[in-house]
This record gives sequence, structure tokens and C-alpha cells, in this order.
Amino acid sequence: MCDHVKEWEEFVPKVNPAAEFFEIAGDFGDEMEIFREALHNAMDWGATEFRISVEVKSINGKETLVITMSDNGIGMNKDVLQNNFWALGNSLSYDDADKIGEKGHGTKIYLRSTFVRVETSNGIESYESECEGAYVALGERKMHQPRIRLSEKAFPRGTKIIVEGYNLSDDFSSYTELRIKDYLGWFTKVGSVENQFSGHNMRDFKVYLKALDKSNYTEVPMGHIFAKENSNIPALLKEHPDNAVKYYVKKYLYQDEQFEKRPD
Repeated sequence: MCDHVKEWEEFVPKVNPAAEFFEIAGDFGDEMEIFREALHNAMDWGATEFRISVEVKSINGKETLVITMSDNGIGMNKDVLQNNFWALGNSLSYDDADKIGEKGHGTKIYLRSTFVRVETSNGIESYESECEGAYVALGERKMHQPRIRLSEKAFPRGTKIIVEGYNLSDDFSSYTELRIKDYLGWFTKVGSVENQFSGHNMRDFKVYLKALDKSNYTEVPMGHIFAKENSNIPALLKEHPDNAVKYYVKKYLYQDEQFEKRPD
């Protein structure tokens, strides 16, 4: 063995936090994912009601997309706001199998905007927190700087998130009721098939949506929408003699016995 060989020296690799925040905030492929993030957090935070409002407002002389999402869950205290909501990689749901979120990345989608405001109350204290120009700063490899304070106003128990200038785009055409409902139904818990199986009914959770093309809230049905069974062939042939097969619907439920017997 050569005498000049030195002992191993351990070191901790460094991370560029601004670069990581910027990359994660920009990694979301579908602009609709902002609704999935807020909705699933609302469910994880014990909410029974979740509301989405999309509108265009004139802010500083510019037409700006404003998305407001609110729930009646457990709300957040100062520590959760600072170390979970705004922080990276910290999730309160990590060790809870019943929770949806787990990576601590999701709320970073809100940073892809010109301004974010959070109003939250845990039923005891109310906090307000906001951050301006986060995505531009991160793009310049400068850390964004959220601010927080105990609010003089008592907010309702739960959390409201207001995002201005989301996606930094002037194209608002996607934010219609049909498009948002379709996304919620296919890519969020809203479209769960749980109701199709006995003993697996979904919890009481209501979603209300006021999209850009609507002036009032409408309720979004929970659970994937399936066509009603229609398997009476003689009746179908009589009613639709030329294309009865198009109206034939039969539901089969497959149950994995080993899965059902698996211990909790």
C-alpha cells in the first residue's frame, strides 16, 4: 500500500435551494394540477367542503387570472405554514397511509405565479401569509421570501389560498367548468371508484366550482360517473333495433380474495 494514500474524508453535498424550488415549481405538467394539490390537501386536513373560484381581475392595469381555493379543514398554525406549506420536502402526511400527499412538493406549484396569499385558522389563531414574485426570483436563482403574521382578523376555521397570475400566462381559455370538472373527475379523488364497491363508500366531502365561464358555484359530483346497467337484450332490441349493442351496459365486480384477506 502506498504511503501517500490518505484517509477518507466525508462531506455533505450542497444543494442550491433556489434552483431546486424553481425546478420543482416548474415540473408540474398540467396547469390543472393546482386544483389537485389544493383539493387533496383539503382532504388530508380533514375538510368536508372544498371550493374553487376562477376569475380574471385587473391588477396593476393588467388582466390577471386569480384562482381562489378554500376548505373548512383543520387549518394551519405558524409552524406548519413555515415548515410545511412554504418549505420543501417536509410533509405532515409522510407516515400516514390514509393521507394522499407525502412528498412535500405539491404546494410549490403555487409559486408559479406573481402572488400567493394564504389565510388560515386552526380555530384558535388566525394567520396570514403571502409571497410576491416568487417564480421570477427563483428563475434568477434568488430565494423567494414569504412573509407571515398573526392576523388581527379571525378567519373561519380552515384555509384559503389565493393565487394571482398563475402560470404567468395570458391564456385563460382552459379554465372552463367543463375542463376543470373533467380534470377533477379523472385525476383527483373526486373521480374515485370507491362507491362501486360495498363497504367502501367515500367520506362526506363536497366540492364546489365557479369556473371562469360561470357566475355561480355548482357542486361537482363525487365518485366516478358510470353508465347505469342496461343489459335486458330483448328490451334493447325492441327500443334500439339497429344499434342495441351501443346501449348494452353490464357491470362486473372483481374482488381479489387474497387482497380482502390481507391484514391491516
